[in-house]
Amino acid sequence: MKRRIIIICAGLLIALPIVAQEFRPGVLAGLNLNAPSNMESRYGFRMGVKGELTFPKVVKGLYAESGLILSSLPWKSEKHIYPKIGIVSQTKATPYYLNIPLRAGFKLNCGRFAKFYVNAGPYLNIGLFGNIKEFLRSANNEPLPWYNADSSGYFDYVGSDHIVDWGLGFGTGIEVASHYQVSLGYEWGMRDIMKSSFDDRIIYDSRMRTFTLQLAYMF
Repeated sequence: MKRRIIIICAGLLIALPIVAQEFRPGVLAGLNLNAPSNMESRYGFRMGVKGELTFPKVVKGLYAESGLILSSLPWKSEKHIYPKIGIVSQTKATPYYLNIPLRAGFKLNCGRFAKFYVNAGPYLNIGLFGNIKEFLRSANNEPLPWYNADSSGYFDYVGSDHIVDWGLGFGTGIEVASHYQVSLGYEWGMRDIMKSSFDDRIIYDSRMRTFTLQLAYMF
């Protein structure tokens, strides 16, 4: 499945310039609010480069965009793994991904100097580095005599099966003076980023849910 997604995205990136009329590169920076299902939200950042291809001979206002974006998608979680005796598992993760979106969209003129745009398409997140901090405590914050919190340590986030994530992305924004873009987006992950069991029960089963605020300058 991973290989198919990568091959499809690469094929589209190669084919798009054949029918495109104009290419514009740009740089971007912004914020992520990552709120995976069944977990607590945390803020992260995004920064990188992007490119746009326009297709005026196909449909006026039609365009496609992609990019290479360093994106931090932190999250945290608190689960009762032994509710009868009040033991809680606390987890905090700080992963960093290479985000590769591939979106198609439309731009509509809004006056002389501004354009409104919407876009949608798949994305691929490739884990670069990061860690997970996990430890146990009692529900009333009393120490556990049989547990040494220091032994929990940090676990390599991308050293496990969390290294790849994929899903669908949606965005809308305003372009001013043909160079400046402000956009809001949402990325809906389709893969379990954390799924583990304890005592034959599923403790974590979650998918990425990320809101983005992004500023870009197109050359």
